[in-house]
Amino acid sequence: MFDKTTLAQYRALKDDAAVVDLDSCLVQLTGSDRHQFLHNFCTNEIKGLPDFGVCEAFILDGKGKILFHVHVLNGQDALWLHSVAGDAEAMVEHLDKYLLRDDVQMTVIADRKSKFVAGPKAATALTGLLTSALPENQLLELPTGDLIAHVELAGWGYLILSTNENLIDDSVESASSEAFRAVRIENQTPWMGVDINDSNLPQELLRDDKCISFTKGCYLGQETVARIDAIGRVNRVIALVESKDVIQSGAEVTLEDKKIGNILSVSWSPDQDCYCALAMIRRPHEKIGTELTCGSTSVTVV
Repeated sequence: MFDKTTLAQYRALKDDAAVVDLDSCLVQLTGSDRHQFLHNFCTNEIKGLPDFGVCEAFILDGKGKILFHVHVLNGQDALWLHSVAGDAEAMVEHLDKYLLRDDVQMTVIADRKSKFVAGPKAATALTGLLTSALPENQLLELPTGDLIAHVELAGWGYLILSTNENLIDDSVESASSEAFRAVRIENQTPWMGVDINDSNLPQELLRDDKCISFTKGCYLGQETVARIDAIGRVNRVIALVESKDVIQSGAEVTLEDKKIGNILSVSWSPDQDCYCALAMIRRPHEKIGTELTCGSTSVTVV
């Protein structure tokens, strides 16, 4: 359960606005071929991404397994790949293997701090930076070069990428990673390196409408994604589960002593008055209301 300070931070994230520091990374792509190049190596539409548009995408290996989960920010003179997994160097190394004659330069941007402002009053909290409402999946480049993107990381909020530690007004409450994790799990938003790894297929994360274009044509790993789409299902999917008792990340989920999944992220949820977790569950046991077991504890799919 939360102490008084963490509970206040949680309430700010749910009812007002709060900012959290992210341990994430940023890769910049420049050059005239940057859109076509990235288009060939991720699951979403990049060539047709509007100016200052944002999208989520998976970068896959040749077998269709997820290597990276990114937000692609389409700026005026560059594409930026933002990842909460802190895997920038590995991402550049992977993409560089396929860089032949393309006019593309990739750079790890290490000097910009990453913050996320969440909550129903997040836009109001940023009125000093936003001259008008910023639509979802839209990027704003400030004259200083700082970036603001309206994206989904724990529900919808504002990703701030800046070299200026004081860009956000001091009146905006700071939230801990513990409070932020609770909100993220409640919003069923999986994170690379926490809930997603290279054993996962894209459709297991139930983010097809956010991360995958089924009409864009060929890209690395596309054959697997298309085959799953044709079959109509994967064998396991992510689900939200609840328990009145403590459950641990990594624990097995069973049904009648048969393993049918694993617990991923876990947090106490003050609003639900129980522990909430993301879990990877074999179908058809991911249906809402299914009662499962985690050790000596009962968990329910919600």
